[in-house]
Amino acid sequence: MAKHRKVDNTLAQGCVANYVKIYQSSTDPAVKAAYSDGAVLDKTELIEFLKTLKTPSVKITFGVYTDEYVKQYPTAKNGRLTAFMYPSTVIPPDIKLVAGGYVAPGDGGIGSGDGDPLNIVQMTP
Repeated sequence: MAKHRKVDNTLAQGCVANYVKIYQSSTDPAVKAAYSDGAVLDKTELIEFLKTLKTPSVKITFGVYTDEYVKQYPTAKNGRLTAFMYPSTVIPPDIKLVAGGYVAPGDGGIGSGDGDPLNIVQMTP
């Protein structure tokens, strides 16, 4: 997998439109409730988090808020999609695509690396 790079906006918008079409046409109410069309990151908070890392990369992992989570963090919306940024020891070119997903050497799965994740985003809408 190549290092991250800028992509053509028209191609990116096509991917976004495809995502919206797939998830908004779902007949599963849980999928519709979790749907988000994007995320906004606080630049200062993100930079401060990145400065604390001792790992070479970060891993963004998606989740859906649970009742337990909302009890501890009342601004969260139960059933809603969220994203967490974890410290990671994986260097992006080491990630190999395989059928049904990917394999990343040294990737311990969710939460690999040291430290607690940052709930990185305000999902929209």
